[in-house]
Amino acid sequence: MKNEINESQLREYGFTEKEISRLREILTRPESKKDSYATLLENLSKRFLASIAIFVFVLFLALLFVLAGRINAIAFSLTFIFIFLVLYVVTPVPVAWKAYNALKKKR
Repeated sequence: MKNEINESQLREYGFTEKEISRLREILTRPESKKDSYATLLENLSKRFLASIAIFVFVLFLALLFVLAGRINAIAFSLTFIFIFLVLYVVTPVPVAWKAYNALKKKR
């Protein structure tokens, strides 16, 4: 990104102090020396879009199975809940959503 993002801008975009401190903690890691808030927001935004794509794909599969009449509702419900929970844990959805919106506003 051409313009760097600072903590006051993150607050303007709706990030809480806890989320900003978590991002700061990530930036202090040795493997993240080349990263900035801008690159973290880009990565979170990409994760958000990928998790939405996976979620939509699973919903599409569910629709196909329901229309074909080949579904065990209990098994699919458990599988769907498991996939949703994994996506929610792997992608910090609230922070990723804020990152996506922040980059959208910045552009």
